[in-house]
This record gives sequence, structure tokens and C-alpha cells, in this order.
Amino acid sequence: MLPNQDSWGGIKIDTYEVWWYDPNTFSDYELLYTDNEPFTLDYTHTKTLAFDSGVAARAIIPGTQYKMKYRAINIHGEGSFSPETSIYASTIPDKLAPPVTSLATTTVTIEWAPTPNDHSQPVTKYAIRFKASNGVFMEDSGCSGATPAIVAALKCTMPMTKFTSAPFNLNIDTLIEVTLDAYNVMGWSGQSLPNTVGVTAKKLPQAAPTALARGINTGKNTMHLTWVGLSESSQTGGQNVDYRI
Repeated sequence: MLPNQDSWGGIKIDTYEVWWYDPNTFSDYELLYTDNEPFTLDYTHTKTLAFDSGVAARAIIPGTQYKMKYRAINIHGEGSFSPETSIYASTIPDKLAPPVTSLATTTVTIEWAPTPNDHSQPVTKYAIRFKASNGVFMEDSGCSGATPAIVAALKCTMPMTKFTSAPFNLNIDTLIEVTLDAYNVMGWSGQSLPNTVGVTAKKLPQAAPTALARGINTGKNTMHLTWVGLSESSQTGGQNVDYRI
């Protein structure tokens, strides 16, 4: 938007000129738009508009960084150009879909699909946030969305023990909820919705089994042992358990 000012040096301004530099086709700045009275002090350029001179406007190429400047003109001539402004033909990435979690032994994997549209500026990092027991979503250095390998793979892994200890402190069988934000040169996409299904928090067995007992089949050459297994999730840590004697 051009400044709302109709005089310069005490002399009425007649015209504003907006100039741009297109790195795809220009070797120098060219006139893009002339604003005459009554001034609009505003201009939107699309590939279908024409220069005031009647020369067909250059197309806007998605993702390109264009440079802009403008100046005021009165009966005495042209004033100095404004400072240069750089503008990308882009915007922030579209929001991501909720991530997917999976469990392999004691490791949780978080995976996600690319943004539906990066608007011709690549996503360079993610904000990966996990819900703690107090309801706050927070990032963890073990799954940093600024790590190039994670950005490229669209996934990261975390040990299960991370989720059941500080600062997350999730209880057994609590869903591990994750949200994502994508970032490009234009800014952050905004937080995705959290996953509503997936891996739940697990711990080591939380109770010791009962003492071993002599079974009825014990004889002089046979030792028969029995015990009462752990059955409640609060005892097993939310996992299937095996027993070793």
C-alpha cells in the first residue's frame, strides 16, 4: 500500500510509480504500475494485468522472490525511490493432517504426510509437540523438527520411557497425542489437530508377582512350580508380560 500523502515539498503529487524486479525475466527494474488521481494507494498484480504502457505484464511465478520500490512524481519531476522491499509469491504452508503413531518394542514412531500445499516454498522445519499430563503440548529435543533428517523422512522416534517420565508424565494406557506445524520462508502453518488413535503410554511391570509355590506334580525327580500372574494394566505397565524363573 502506498502512503496516504498528496503533497511533496509543498507541491501537489501527480503520480506514484511502482517498479519491480523480476529475476526470471528482467535484468533491471521495470515499471509495474502508475497510480494517478484519484489515488488508490493500493495495487494488486496478477499475471493477467497489463502495464500502464500497454505492455503485457510478466506472469507471477510461484515461489519467486520479487523486489519492489516506488516513487512520487510532481510537476518538477521524479522523487527518490523508496527503500527496496522483497516479496515472495507465496504464503504459509497448509495445515498438516494429524500424525500417526506406532510402537516397535519400546520405541514410539511418529509419522506424518507432507503439507497439502507448500505454496512453492519448501517446508524447512516442523514443530512437533507432545501432550503432557497437564494438558500442555510441548516439544522435545529427542524429536526435533528442525533436524534435516527428520524433515526429509517425515518421521521421528522416541523411547517410550520419555512419555512416562518428566516432563510428560503420562499414566499407563494414556493416548500419546501429537500435533504438528510446518514452516516455510513465509512462516508457520498453524497447529494440526492431534491424533485421536494410536499408541498409548506403557511402563515396566509395576508390581512383583507372588512368591513361587510348590506344585502338586513335584516329586523326587520333578520340580513343579506355580505362581499368580499379573493381570491388571496397573500391574503389567500396560504391556503383555513374560515370566522368567
